[in-house]
Amino acid sequence: MNKEINNPHDKAYRKLLKNKKLFLQLLQNFVAEDWVKNIKLEDLEEEKSKFVLNDFAEQESDILYSVTLKKSVDGEVIEQKVYFYLLLELQSRNDFSMAIRIFSYIWQIWRDYYE
Repeated sequence: MNKEINNPHDKAYRKLLKNKKLFLQLLQNFVAEDWVKNIKLEDLEEEKSKFVLNDFAEQESDILYSVTLKKSVDGEVIEQKVYFYLLLELQSRNDFSMAIRIFSYIWQIWRDYYE
């Protein structure tokens, strides 16, 4: 018996981009900044992307990676953590709540980071 997969395209892209090597290639091909070229595969860390809301509903963003960048300023090494949030929303029709949904995902990431 074939079980119908809910949102097969979302799941396929998510699986594809959870591959760090492919994600890094995407990042380095689409973000034209010098600091991106210096990111190495071992620098990427996949972060938690499943969050429990205040009403105990679960919400899963798509993919969240982080990398700690290091730069030297006046002889002192400064570290800065950068988050890369990939939201894959393949919609068949207009979703007028999308801005609120995106804000909700980002808020959950910030809340988790703060805690």
